[in-house]
Amino acid sequence: MREAGVIACCALLIVGCATDPGQPPAGPGAASKANLRPWLKNADEVTFTGRLQYFHCTSERGNYFTWSLDPAGDEDAAEVDVRKCADDAQHLEDHRVTVSGKLIWREPRHFPLLVADKIVAAE
Repeated sequence: MREAGVIACCALLIVGCATDPGQPPAGPGAASKANLRPWLKNADEVTFTGRLQYFHCTSERGNYFTWSLDPAGDEDAAEVDVRKCADDAQHLEDHRVTVSGKLIWREPRHFPLLVADKIVAAE
């Protein structure tokens, strides 16, 4: 019995020490349903000003609607996860806004993912 407890404890320690969560999600659900916590731990805190849009995205991973900010710092755009401030996003759609949150970098074929903590009208 004791050996089983030690083995289970060691297994939990090994799993708990995993530091590479793999590639961040992209495609349908990445900015609306995916659990992003593993990538948020090391994400950069950013504040960008640009045009907030909700649009239809056609990709190799599927067709879906998503939010974007154009531009997003030095990037042409970023996909935006608006779950924390969905009402503000809907109210400010197609307006110039300032978005503060965390930026998750993705492979070169995908825009970075900006997890918005706050969306306000730009001055």
